[in-house]
Amino acid sequence: MKKLLASWLVAILFIIAGKVEAQNAIIGFMNQVPQSQNSNPANFEGQDSYVSLPVLSSVDVSLGTKGFSIDELIESSKKANDNESFWGILEKTVAKDNEVLVSTSLPLLGIGIKRPKGFWSLNLSNRSVGAVTFSDELMNLRFLEMDYNTPEAIDVDVENLGVEAIVFNEYRLGYARELTPRFKLGLAVKFLVGHAYLQTNNVNMQINYDELQGGTVRMQGAGLLHGPFNYVRSEDNSWDVDYNSPGLNYFAFNKNTGVAFDLGFRWKLWDKLILSGAIVDVGSLNFRENGVSFEINNEALVDAQMASEGVEVVDLVSDELLDELIINEEEVEHRFSLPAAYHLQVEGMPYKWLRLGAQIGRFSNSLQSYTNHTLTLGLLPGPRVGVYGAYSFSEYRGQSLDVGMYGRLLGFLQLYTVVGGLVNKHSNSEFSVSTIRFGINILI
Repeated sequence: MKKLLASWLVAILFIIAGKVEAQNAIIGFMNQVPQSQNSNPANFEGQDSYVSLPVLSSVDVSLGTKGFSIDELIESSKKANDNESFWGILEKTVAKDNEVLVSTSLPLLGIGIKRPKGFWSLNLSNRSVGAVTFSDELMNLRFLEMDYNTPEAIDVDVENLGVEAIVFNEYRLGYARELTPRFKLGLAVKFLVGHAYLQTNNVNMQINYDELQGGTVRMQGAGLLHGPFNYVRSEDNSWDVDYNSPGLNYFAFNKNTGVAFDLGFRWKLWDKLILSGAIVDVGSLNFRENGVSFEINNEALVDAQMASEGVEVVDLVSDELLDELIINEEEVEHRFSLPAAYHLQVEGMPYKWLRLGAQIGRFSNSLQSYTNHTLTLGLLPGPRVGVYGAYSFSEYRGQSLDVGMYGRLLGFLQLYTVVGGLVNKHSNSEFSVSTIRFGINILI
């Protein structure tokens, strides 16, 4: 049982690599940075051949919240006393209905080769996408927190807890070509290998407990789970987990595969005006290996005498409740569509050191598709240095200010960073998104 719970915990932790937008708008204007090709595969003007360092070349982490904001959470933590736990701070911040979306992308390999009229690139990265929805009722489960004393009486009703999370490798081969002196076209094909997927549907839990009389715990829900483990029956007929079945090769290549593509263009309308656009992450990933469906609709009795003897309520619940978990022993398949995005942007260059830009894009995440507008200002004090600022606004995300910059050290080391959501102005009905992205490229 402990292994089963551990496997669920690992899968849920993958949510911390969840799904926010497919893109951060400002990186698409920083054409001199190789990672801008992730926004538009036709972006190679002004770039050199490069080698990206594993992990350090492009660390990308985004956090989005709805119902509460990161700024509010930070402000509450400043006001909290030294003994206040994170759960306690969160309890004071969340709204009735909340959403949390988190995104990470870590590079494992990156190579770009510049040709006279084209650019080849090969990149391997680990990506994660997911979403969590919950109500403020979830805060009533605070008694599960470590070092938190179980109250004398518990009356909790948590409804519609939703989780979707996915972790996969992306093998990306891109090629951009100058078809005419004024028009460039870029295409990237991505081979996807899935590692883990978790989805729950309408998970509900009711706990009614009194330390003198005992009580009951009810749980209902269903979902899908794929991961680097197999489910087996133990000697007592409960479910257990075999972690050694897939082997390390599972993380490089397995049957959980898919294909996606990016397509983009850059068109120089006039000498100082460029129109560009792209559609990215068009494709899907099919999970076929190590997948099971599960459901639970059970009630567990919590004995008051056992609780009085020091047995934790959570142990009583997990042992009696999750042993009744119904797992479909026939492997299931699931198709996950990537969060496709597309945009159009215009860039003006009135002076050699000044860049003005505007972008309109359609983005999506697990919960919503929306239109985002961005205005950018870029200052290029030298051929190898750039500083960009962006103002973005949408009905879904409110207003935000982003900053990005890049520069070279020793002539061949390029450092860059992007901070999104530096300033957010929004209501709790809108999303607050904070992004940090940084990396080092070796330019050849």
